[in-house]
Amino acid sequence: MHDLHDEGATREQIEHALITLPYHPAMIRGVKALKAANSPKTTFLCLSASNHVYIRTILAHNGLSDLFTDIVTNKAEWHGDRLDIRRHIGPDDPPHGCTVGCSPNLCKGSELTSFLARCGETYDRIMYVGDGSNDFCPSVRLSENDVVLCRRDRALERRIKGAPEGQLKATVKYWEGAWEIEEYFNSLIKS
Repeated sequence: MHDLHDEGATREQIEHALITLPYHPAMIRGVKALKAANSPKTTFLCLSASNHVYIRTILAHNGLSDLFTDIVTNKAEWHGDRLDIRRHIGPDDPPHGCTVGCSPNLCKGSELTSFLARCGETYDRIMYVGDGSNDFCPSVRLSENDVVLCRRDRALERRIKGAPEGQLKATVKYWEGAWEIEEYFNSLIKS
């Protein structure tokens, strides 16, 4: 981000670029419908290797600011037109100790476990939507009641298919387009 600032990019230009990123309407409809129905009661957690500014800007633009109970990602803040991004787990912090292959700045598996302990709720089912290699760690921590919604032809699918038998207990459902997530979420809503 410092390079963009040095090249003259402004905060306004960066924010404009973020809000022009495509966010499929079916995904927006699906998460809004599931949250609004509250049957089943639904809690959304965002685990991302991105950063707070990017995520909050995109969520606000798409009317999803209140969707997530918590967002765990890299820290970021504006200083004039320069965006400073700091790792979630800094280079001088103790390492997270993950042996599954998470990036040094964030173990999504341990963050999911911490969130569940912190929130004090019990869930009938956890649905984890992911596509990246770093989504494998939380996927292997899920139980047989849970579901991994894995995007096809991405790193998470390759890791799941290469995993030893029995490493994943959760049901894996593959998807290609956001409309499939919307259909699945709509099927969960109890009338």
